[in-house]
Amino acid sequence: MKQLLLMRHAKSSWRDKELSDFDRPLKRRGQRAALRMGQHLREQQLIPSHIVSSTAERAHATAELLLSEFPEPSELELRDELYHALPKTIVRVIRDTDDNHDSLMIVGHNPGLEELVFQWSADFVEFSTTAIAHYSLRIDRWSELKLNLVQNYENLWKPKELDGETTETSPQPE
Repeated sequence: MKQLLLMRHAKSSWRDKELSDFDRPLKRRGQRAALRMGQHLREQQLIPSHIVSSTAERAHATAELLLSEFPEPSELELRDELYHALPKTIVRVIRDTDDNHDSLMIVGHNPGLEELVFQWSADFVEFSTTAIAHYSLRIDRWSELKLNLVQNYENLWKPKELDGETTETSPQPE
């Protein structure tokens, strides 16, 4: 069994109009939210052994803030192809992961992440900034993951909802 966490980067700043989309930094609110999500993962004992992040500044900064909340360092890998990736690209990156990692986090962008969550669950969920979808996958190797198979998320956490511990749970098949 593998644990997969999909995370959208934290809230970014549009203050500097001269910066490209790729180079936008996090807002303070985004920094706080990323730290809060890192604390939450630590509390849930869901610390990924490997994090793969988009190389965009806001995604990379989100991953680094998460790492600062973990007691043991996770491996961080930066991948250019996760910048505004389509669901099939995200799945390809996941499938490329070394099987020695039983838990993996992808830090990326919408609309690709939101589309992937929707495609797997057939349940539209707004995948807001800093949201995390948690999946327990019944696979032994990452290469077994399929884009077109239903993968119901176990939890969907959003930073605004954590203080009240209101989380969405995956729709269960009937």
